[in-house]
Amino acid sequence: MTFVNVVKDILASTSDPITPQEIREVIKKKYPQYYGTPSHIKNVAKGHYKDIDHALLAQIYSLVRTQKSFVCDKIYKPIKISLGKNQARQKQKPDILRNYDNIGNEEDS
Repeated sequence: MTFVNVVKDILASTSDPITPQEIREVIKKKYPQYYGTPSHIKNVAKGHYKDIDHALLAQIYSLVRTQKSFVCDKIYKPIKISLGKNQARQKQKPDILRNYDNIGNEEDS
């Protein structure tokens, strides 16, 4: 699973937009392989970030600002992030198709 997919899964599991800090906390708990990566450690060692938490946070901010599949609401500080409309529809589509298929099977019974 890519980092983009991890963030998409986190956002798809919430009903409201969430902050990058909240995304970071979920990654630390549910996706520990994406916390403290060699890249994070190297960037902290070089002095680019003060700790691994900030290195991960910078990665999240960079991702959500550059990918079109995320919506960033900059009215809030810190920003709130959600999936774009197309991404949310793609997550729902399999359930709709599955329900449609079940309707046909019920009639045959």
